[in-house]
Amino acid sequence: MLGLSDETWDALMDGLVLGRYSLLLGAGAGRGAKNGDGEEVPATQGLIDELQLRYGLPPVPPGTGLRSVYDLAELSAVQNCIEHQSAFLGRKFSRCTVPHWYQNLVTIPWRIIWNLNIDDVKRSP
Repeated sequence: MLGLSDETWDALMDGLVLGRYSLLLGAGAGRGAKNGDGEEVPATQGLIDELQLRYGLPPVPPGTGLRSVYDLAELSAVQNCIEHQSAFLGRKFSRCTVPHWYQNLVTIPWRIIWNLNIDDVKRSP
């Protein structure tokens, strides 16, 4: 199955069932999640675009990291006396709900789940 030998597949399934694996979530884990305003949670480039628009930032060269754009937004917020970008991000990444596929992911008995995201996506009741 999936290019694995039967023995390897069985060992993989045993490890999943027995909770021997950890899950590391990155940026893709938030795909399809909606925030408290019903908007889809943006991925990196979408967030860069939104920060540029909200804080009147000039276009940034391709490959510019989110941290750099965030810092520029902070300068703009202070200089123009507008909403601090942390409040803006707070709305974008709070009271989030997950897409349907996420329900299957959290039913696996993971040893531990590590989340590198900034949002608060949680399992819906």
